[in-house]
Amino acid sequence: SSDVCSSDLTSVYQGAKYLKKFLDNMMELINKDECQLILVVNEATDDEKRLIDHYASMDQDFIVPQYLDFRETIGSSTNRGYQLADTDYLAYTDVDDTRPADAFVELLQTLEKNPDVDFTYGNFLVVPEQGATKGQMIETIEFDPNEFTRSSHVGPGHCFRGSVLKRCGYWDEQLRSGGDFDFQIRAAIHGKFKKTYKNSRILKWKTKPKMSTKMLWRKRR
Repeated sequence: SSDVCSSDLTSVYQGAKYLKKFLDNMMELINKDECQLILVVNEATDDEKRLIDHYASMDQDFIVPQYLDFRETIGSSTNRGYQLADTDYLAYTDVDDTRPADAFVELLQTLEKNPDVDFTYGNFLVVPEQGATKGQMIETIEFDPNEFTRSSHVGPGHCFRGSVLKRCGYWDEQLRSGGDFDFQIRAAIHGKFKKTYKNSRILKWKTKPKMSTKMLWRKRR
């Protein structure tokens, strides 16, 4: 759709256990008409395809699946999603995340109101299981280039301009883990970050599942 301005990429491997709750949650986003969810599914099973295709049939502009018959690194799948997106704003998300319905509204407004800002992020909640709403709130710090190039301070609630990829590069496809941290360090070196406060939380399961999941957000023009 020509109205899409933000793409959210999710790379999935062995994610059938989490997909239904994840997709139910994403369908509740109040601004999904502005966004597109790109699902890159590694070694996609028939059950995963049937489930994703069912949700995609409800909103083909929002859910865009890419099925692979092989497994690749999370960096490769994330970059595949970035290259599929043609929008101004991007994000990546794990399939075990739960987002408030307005999670992306304030993040996108931060970028639109601050043309000099490349990357925005917010607080997030660590919970014991997918779908839980009580846990430990992580208060992220204000952007400090020295801190952000040495430690991981960007949580799962974030959004960034696709143009920053031209300056900091894509994910390192050789890394089996830590690719998001490596990418965020390079983005902090080459871009400007700004914290978003209101409604920027995301509910994050503290135990990582056996899969990779990332998302791209793209605002519909």
